Amino acid sequence: MDSESLPNNVIPQDIMLQINEPEDNLQTKKHKVNQITEALNKLEIHNHWYAFTQESFCNDLVHWIIVDDQPFTVVQNTFFQKMIKRLNSNAIIPSSDTIHNDIIKIFNDEKEFLKNKL
Repeated sequence: MDSESLPNNVIPQDIMLQINEPEDNLQTKKHKVNQITEALNKLEIHNHWYAFTQESFCNDLVHWIIVDDQPFTVVQNTFFQKMIKRLNSNAIIPSSDTIHNDIIKIFNDEKEFLKNKL
């Protein structure tokens, strides 16, 4: 996988190894810093990708629940709600029923996609 196709928060392994290598030569260090800077620039991290919208928040929340195997009811937890409101007071936290329905829809969409692919 090349650095252009990596998620925004991932630094390629070869770059991390370069960062940790001991260097004898100042020119070599400067060259490697330039290489690292160029690679990070290719990742094109833009703040607007992280701009809050209710839709992106709900999508990210549902995917986090799926990937991290969280219960649907995590959204009812007082501390979870407090944390979300501190991050963005305008966020509307969906109910556990809404989360459940969204996950079922994602499942059905994926199932249909796989059926069509076969």
